[in-house]
Amino acid sequence: MIEHNKDLLTEEMTLNFGTQYLSPMVYIDQFLPYTDRLDYLSGMLNELVYVQTLEKLGKIEVPERAEYILIIMAELQRIASQQVFLGSMALDLNGHTP
Repeated sequence: MIEHNKDLLTEEMTLNFGTQYLSPMVYIDQFLPYTDRLDYLSGMLNELVYVQTLEKLGKIEVPERAEYILIIMAELQRIASQQVFLGSMALDLNGHTP
């Protein structure tokens, strides 16, 4: 029984952190579509983190206007994600009208 729980924990860790194991196996430009699948409601937010990391590593300067646009889009996606959460939570609590 202890081995079964150990295997289950390992399986959950593999499912949650599968992208960390997958990232060394693909090229940098091939990994970007995987970030969309981490959270399907705010895929651009996950891409933003990855792309900003690459920009810092490559010492690439992004125009200030582009940074503002990216941050605004990320915040709009975050708000939309929270609204979907609140809507589905209300439905789960039977908060719909007949």
